[in-house]
Amino acid sequence: TDRQQTLAGLQQALRSRGVPSLAAPAPRDGGLRWHLLIARDDRAGLDRWLAAQADLFDAAGLDLTLDGPWPPYRFAAQAMEALDG
Repeated sequence: TDRQQTLAGLQQALRSRGVPSLAAPAPRDGGLRWHLLIARDDRAGLDRWLAAQADLFDAAGLDLTLDGPWPPYRFAAQAMEALDG
């Protein structure tokens, strides 16, 4: 579907920008949630880039919201698990 293709494209675009992401359990409303690890200085650039993609997201029926900053606990846990093997 357009939604799945747009989400896959978004995730690829984030990867190409060097933005690591982790999928999180879906909230009760059935949406998707990703945790992104970005430098505070990069937030404005990401906001501008996402705003430029607004028509594409709207056409696919997607509503994107960024919040935070939040502590990078999920990323730290993933890194520790990788070290433990």
